[in-house]
Formats: sequence, C-alpha cells, structure tokens
Amino acid sequence: MFRHNEKQYTEKQRLEKGRSQKSSSQKSSSQQQHSEKNQLQTDRRQKRRTIRVPQRLRRFAHILDSAIPLPGGFRIGVESIVGLIPGIGDVFGAMASCYIIAEGIRLGAPASVVVRMVSNVLLESTIGMVPVIGDLFDVAYKSNIRNIALLNELEERPAAVNKTSRLWLWLIFGMITLVLVLFIWLTISLLMALGSSVLSLFT
Repeated sequence: MFRHNEKQYTEKQRLEKGRSQKSSSQKSSSQQQHSEKNQLQTDRRQKRRTIRVPQRLRRFAHILDSAIPLPGGFRIGVESIVGLIPGIGDVFGAMASCYIIAEGIRLGAPASVVVRMVSNVLLESTIGMVPVIGDLFDVAYKSNIRNIALLNELEERPAAVNKTSRLWLWLIFGMITLVLVLFIWLTISLLMALGSSVLSLFT
C-alpha cells in the first residue's frame, strides 16, 4: 500500500512537472512572438520615417528656383520668369510647388512636415500677389528650394526635423487663432459702433 501511494505521488509529480514545463514553454513562445511583433512594427515605423529624396526632385526644384545665374551672385528660376505672366505664372508656380509637396507625401514625410511645406508655398503665393514686391519676394524666398532642403534634413535628422515641424505647426495654429480672435473683435466693435450711430439718429 505504501508503494502504491508512493507510485501515485511520483506519477502526480511527473504530471505536474510536465504541465509546468508546457506552460513555461507556451509562455516563452508567446513572449517571443510578442517581441517579434513589436520589432516588426518598429521596423515598419522606421521604414516609414526613412526619407530618400530622389535626385530628379532636387533638380526640379533647382530649375524652378535657382537655375539661371544673374550678375552679383543672384540666381532665379523658371518659376520667377513664368511668374511675370499674369494668371499663367501663378497657376504654373502653384502646380509645380504642389508636385513637390505631393512627392514629399509619397516619400513618407510626416503630417507636420507636410504642413510646413504647404505653409512655405502659401506664404510665397500670398505675398506673390502683390505687384513687384511679390516678384522680388518670390526670387528671394524660393519655397521649392526650402521644401527640398526640409526633406533633405528629414533624411539626415528625422527626429530634429519632426520636433521643429511640430513647433512650427503650433505656431501656425496660434497665428490663425489670433487672426480669428482679432477678426471677431473687430466685427463686434464695428457692429457696436454702427448700432450706436443708428441709435443716435433716433434720439
């Protein structure tokens, strides 16, 4: 009877040991799968952040903004010359700049960097509407070269560029908010002034 009980106890220990080893093996396998999954996600994120600016895009921006040398070390591009044609120049410049932005999106530039690229183009286009001054600003500002330089920096220093672009995004948001607040305040002030003037006519 003692031997029978000892045999049962030994069998029970063997089963429990087998279950423990199986559980440990399953846990180890699960942890390994989880680690491989995290590594795969990290690799995918890193791949998305990796920007490789093609040489053709750099040449395109150079032709648009800096291909033609001028006396005194200044340079202008095709966009500055075409921009002298009313209507056509603005459309051409906008389409060329949008192509570079679209290529930046295709290459995987983050949203904050894309917004920064768009703001460069909008700034140049807005001031470019002013006769003479706008043309001079277009020659000096070179939004396409700036956007390519931004993509180049993203290729070399992605973390720093992402941080700067996010700060730039908050700055734009703050400026838009300030403009809206000023617009609302001026509108309310104007309506109150008009209301006072109308009331004074009947008193």
